[in-house]
Parts: sequence; structure tokens; C-alpha cells
Amino acid sequence: MDIPTLVSSIGFPITACIGLAYFCKIMIDRNNDNLGRLFDIYDKANTENREAIRACTEAINKLCDRLEDVDK
Repeated sequence: MDIPTLVSSIGFPITACIGLAYFCKIMIDRNNDNLGRLFDIYDKANTENREAIRACTEAINKLCDRLEDVDK
């Protein structure tokens, strides 16, 4: 059915509500897709940051060990 036929058969307010409900569904689906992509990006960045922090922690521990050896 086309829009003018819907308006004449069930009325403008109901047709407008159906159109808005369809629009809301499309927008929610798009937002969910975008959120999924953002969570993937966040997870990747979080993993990279954890690895960088782990590497820095190891380097600091090695430096501390060397400084303790120098003090002795």
C-alpha cells in the first residue's frame, strides 16, 4: 500500500504513528550497530592499553632491581 491509500483508509494519525514507529525501529537498529562497533573499538584499545601497562610495569620492575643492585 502507498501512503495516500493508508491515510484515506485508516486515517492520518494512525498512519503517522505507524511511520514514526518504523522510523524509531530503524534508528534503534542503527544505534545498536554503532554501539557494537564502538564496543569492539573500545575492547581493542583496552587490550592494547593493558599490554602497554604490563610492559611498562615490567620495565619499571627491572629498573628497580638494577637500582637495588647499584645501592648494594
